[in-house]
Amino acid sequence: HEVVLLKFLIPIFFIVFSFGELLKIQLPQSVGFGLIDFFVLGIFLIWLFFIKKTKYSLFRPIAVFSFICILSLLLNFKNFETQQLGVASLYLIRFILYASLYFVFVDIGKKYESRVRKYIAISGLIIIAIGFLQYFLYPSLKNLFYLGWDEHMFRLFSSFLDPNFAGALLVLIFTYFFVFRENLFGNRKVISYGILVLTFIAIVLTYSRGALLMFGI
Repeated sequence: HEVVLLKFLIPIFFIVFSFGELLKIQLPQSVGFGLIDFFVLGIFLIWLFFIKKTKYSLFRPIAVFSFICILSLLLNFKNFETQQLGVASLYLIRFILYASLYFVFVDIGKKYESRVRKYIAISGLIIIAIGFLQYFLYPSLKNLFYLGWDEHMFRLFSSFLDPNFAGALLVLIFTYFFVFRENLFGNRKVISYGILVLTFIAIVLTYSRGALLMFGI
């Protein structure tokens, strides 16, 4: 079952994540479902039934937070319409599923650390590449304004259609490449520092003050 995770679900998960909002289906007047959600569900189910161990250092805070969210939803069910409760419940389910990825990587991360690092690196490079292509070929969301998107003119927003979210993610990608540059690129310093420079340029092109502040910190 670990083989299924590592050969299929987890690599595809990171690739699908890179495409952000581009692989998402938005239901009218409701929530959207991303293709990535189904892969997360598959990873969660395989871990739950076939891999799950017993001790996780972050289990308690994740469980307590989830319980508080569920309790809050139950206490306020009379204050909202059925559709609103349904949407809120789906967001809560999504949070629990994504939080479960922590448990998955605790169980298999050490054994397959180098392989997972490569998947993360590939995902980061795809996000950066899409960002530059978008910036030069599709520099504005003005034509999608009627769907509720902000215009974000002449800003890099990559596949997530939001420069602030993309900027924050790019800062994490920069940090990841910087910390693990020797593991990922070895002695090929020209390539490693070239990627860091491109990532930094991508962060600047988001024109996101939050991302720049995050980068400074």
